[in-house]
Amino acid sequence: MYKRMKYRIGEMAEFFGLTKEAIRYYERKGIVNSTRDEQTGYRYYERDEITTLKQIRTYESLGFSLEDAQTMVVETTFPDMEERLEDKIRELKKREEAIARMHQELERQQQCIAAYKAGRKSLQMVPETYFWHRVPDEASASTEAEKEKIARERSEEKRWVDAMPPVTLSAMYYDRNLQHAFVFGSTLSREKAEALQLPLSCAVLLPGRLCAVGYAKARLGDPPDISDLLAWTQGQGYRLCGDIYSNICIVYRNEDGERWGVHEFFLPVEKEEEDAVSSSSNADKVNNL
Repeated sequence: MYKRMKYRIGEMAEFFGLTKEAIRYYERKGIVNSTRDEQTGYRYYERDEITTLKQIRTYESLGFSLEDAQTMVVETTFPDMEERLEDKIRELKKREEAIARMHQELERQQQCIAAYKAGRKSLQMVPETYFWHRVPDEASASTEAEKEKIARERSEEKRWVDAMPPVTLSAMYYDRNLQHAFVFGSTLSREKAEALQLPLSCAVLLPGRLCAVGYAKARLGDPPDISDLLAWTQGQGYRLCGDIYSNICIVYRNEDGERWGVHEFFLPVEKEEEDAVSSSSNADKVNNL
């Protein structure tokens, strides 16, 4: 006669690389069941319990929760199983896309650090970009209508935050007259902002423009020194023709404990001897951003 295999809790735990407490947890959840041997007094798990637990652990390893894995093995019908698998594949694809965006952003930050360390400067054609203004504090409101407006804009700002990392923390540091005009916000290309259907009530559309691009660091809250980039721009025969924005590449703490940032600056420029319209003909001479 075929003899059914039995496993004590320690053997069960070792089989799956778990603790005894984990096996007890699975038993409390009703996933596995033990039986008591009347002769020895020990509780045993039969081979069927191992098979069930293997199936559940398989679905856990595929990203399902313990509860979902248990349901799939014990209760799910064939049509429901098809639907659950399709849903999980869709979920994984979204996660893969999110990981790809994170990977892209991390590489961008690495490239910015390398460009800053190398003192790199270039002329680039920057596409149309939305700049989202920081929403004012609610304490600055004096009427209920203003408070409601700020609350609505704050809700919209959260949409921009949720869209990171494509959305980049940015600031307008200088106006076209080189006056310090710190305005904190976020930027994203028009194409991506519209594809993500982000709200634009507080956004300014910056036109596609030829920019001198360079890097500078500064203590947070202080205006970065861009005199070197300005001098290089003039040396190339260009002049400033618009407000100056920067992306905040990285933020770090220096040896004194102060927080500093490395910024990627975009200076809208045109040829000294040309007007702003004719300067756009230089687009084919520069790299696309």
